[in-house]
Amino acid sequence: MPLPVQIDWTTQLQPHFQAPIASVKSRAIGSLWAGYGSVNSLQVQLKGQSSAVSLIVKDVRPPRGSGVSHERKMASYRVEEFFYKHVGPGLVSSTGLGIPRSLAIESSQSGFQFILTDLRAEYPHPAPDSLDGNQPASFLHERLMRTLQPPPRKITWHLAGSTLAFGHAPRPGFPHRYCHASYRYPSRLPTNPNRYTNHRKQVRAVLSWLATYHAYFWEQPTPAGLQQEGSYWYLDTRREEFERIGPSWGALKAVAEQVAEQLKSPGSSEFKTCIHGDMKNENLLFTKDGARCAAYDFQYTGRSYGVRDVVYLFASSVDSSNLDATEDEYLSYYHSELLDRLILKGEPGIEAACRYRPEVMRRHFDLSLLDYVRFMAGWGMWGSGVDWAVRRARALLPHVGQLLQ
Repeated sequence: MPLPVQIDWTTQLQPHFQAPIASVKSRAIGSLWAGYGSVNSLQVQLKGQSSAVSLIVKDVRPPRGSGVSHERKMASYRVEEFFYKHVGPGLVSSTGLGIPRSLAIESSQSGFQFILTDLRAEYPHPAPDSLDGNQPASFLHERLMRTLQPPPRKITWHLAGSTLAFGHAPRPGFPHRYCHASYRYPSRLPTNPNRYTNHRKQVRAVLSWLATYHAYFWEQPTPAGLQQEGSYWYLDTRREEFERIGPSWGALKAVAEQVAEQLKSPGSSEFKTCIHGDMKNENLLFTKDGARCAAYDFQYTGRSYGVRDVVYLFASSVDSSNLDATEDEYLSYYHSELLDRLILKGEPGIEAACRYRPEVMRRHFDLSLLDYVRFMAGWGMWGSGVDWAVRRARALLPHVGQLLQ
């Protein structure tokens, strides 16, 4: 959805620049979930300067609505507003993490407008559709056609095991969670054999980012404007999906309340931090060498165990065929990175690092995995790592009593 033509960007942005603005060019680069607005790129040309200033505008213009889903989305934008205004500046100053800075944020009855710094100069590469895979899946046909080089000859969309469309995206409004894409290149054009050589490096880059983010908030009070329970899938806000869980996941449904309660751990801050809450490849950018990443979309950040982010990253964005072999390696890497950062915080951090043993992390990880699969069991299975997540959840269920002790 394009920016409204009546916006006078020169007048709106001028107070934020010392030099006069000569011109502003805007371009739509994406849309928000469920038709709630658009994401646009602005090129602000200042008088006397040779290069333009690049900004990102997240323009939230929700449709009229009501109900739990609508209220959840609107609350998430209020969380994001609070994060960029009151949390992000100190976080970036202390850690140097790749996070957008807000130039201006406006909120009204009609929606929100976030004017943010553009991270793409330092982090020019979006995440691939699968961070560690062989043939990535995608929910965005247009993104595949735009980013794959050379362009594929055909993209085939699938629905519940059957072909949905050939060479075309699903119809507008179709729920992408029910479909995935496969593609092939013309035989005369070779694929790039090095396309996935850096993906393990990228996974590690995200885990390092998460370790830094989690260490910053570790066992500290949750900022008041963030979610008291981070993520968008926690049980208290997903009762409709919970009721839709079918018999095949009956054993998980039977223990879901207990799992959710364990993850809340009301009254205790031990091992708790603030999680990103939506750490998937669509919300990541990478440096040219893939060694560092930046993240955006802080709508669901809030209190929880840090590995809740790791579970979601794996299930949504890391290929299942590789997770079976690399899960332990990745978890060990995250644990090591987190402890290194906690130790840098001095005596309290050293004490916290000593308590956060690998077996503690593993228990939180397994509980978080069951909790996320519970959500998918009622909402729809999706993601590059979904097969891995399902296999792991099935294997955990016979032993869930030990996790709940």
